[in-house]
Amino acid sequence: MTTDLAADFASLQNGVRRALRNCDHVRVASARDRLQLLVFPSLVSIGNPWSLDFFESKRRDEAVDYVATHTIWRSHVDARAFESLVLRLSYPKPFRPTIEVQELDLASAEIEQVLLCCRGVRLPIYVEASRFGLDGVDYELWVGEPWNNLQVVWWNRLPEDWFPLADIVNRMTALSKLGCRGAKESDAPPPKNGGGAT
Repeated sequence: MTTDLAADFASLQNGVRRALRNCDHVRVASARDRLQLLVFPSLVSIGNPWSLDFFESKRRDEAVDYVATHTIWRSHVDARAFESLVLRLSYPKPFRPTIEVQELDLASAEIEQVLLCCRGVRLPIYVEASRFGLDGVDYELWVGEPWNNLQVVWWNRLPEDWFPLADIVNRMTALSKLGCRGAKESDAPPPKNGGGAT
């Protein structure tokens, strides 16, 4: 991959991260995102970036339903287009990432249990960075609604002060694998200490 192609692929990665974060590819009617886990490996060889989103929708009788979606970017497929200039010319410009969205077969009660766990978590907002590196996995956990929300971001392993989030991250990862038929192990890097969780 030439320097220019590497820069183009990095730009694609940034665009996909924003799209996953904003649920740009998800179509759930009359629903609001309540909880999102975004897992974004820095290298294609580590795995495919993915997100799990829990949406809340109100029925006409004011009852609440929950819907879960799993979105994955097949980065290992798209990376092939950036291996050489000749290959890149055979793909359209702008490049359209290979993104798949699947509504998961999860009961509202399962999703509600995870959301209830979020309400009970207590943790410091600011923690000292305890490690640093280049290759690994970025994790983002977003919870709330448009006017009141919290986003927690960490690299490779949860900081010790944020271990109360480990149960939520592990549950979401497990639900993602249970509900997403046909998922491959490479789709979701195994969490380490809460996502790393344990």
